[in-house]
Amino acid sequence: MRGTELLTELSDATGLPDDIIGEELSRLVATAGKTTDSVTLDDLREMLSIYLQDVLLEAKNSFNDEARTELESVAETIESSTVTKLRPVSKEVIADFSAFIPLGSSAPEFIGEG
Repeated sequence: MRGTELLTELSDATGLPDDIIGEELSRLVATAGKTTDSVTLDDLREMLSIYLQDVLLEAKNSFNDEARTELESVAETIESSTVTKLRPVSKEVIADFSAFIPLGSSAPEFIGEG
């Protein structure tokens, strides 16, 4: 089996829409310098292995870019967060809020200078 018959068989086996897979296979064949009438199974194997490597590399790079962007966003959020801008609390302030501490627990330790 070769040529158009081979490409049709592959297209049918994917279960993808004929127009999408047909265009992609035609592009792969043309990129490899072949014609759809002359492509062999070995040609197709080589083309698809290169195609798969390209797709996986693109997916990896896309994932890395998205992860990097997400980490940068989280870092910016942390840097601009009010949590990082809190001032030290004195013992007097802690004592004022001791009424809100449930029975049986102790007030938080002194944090920094007041």
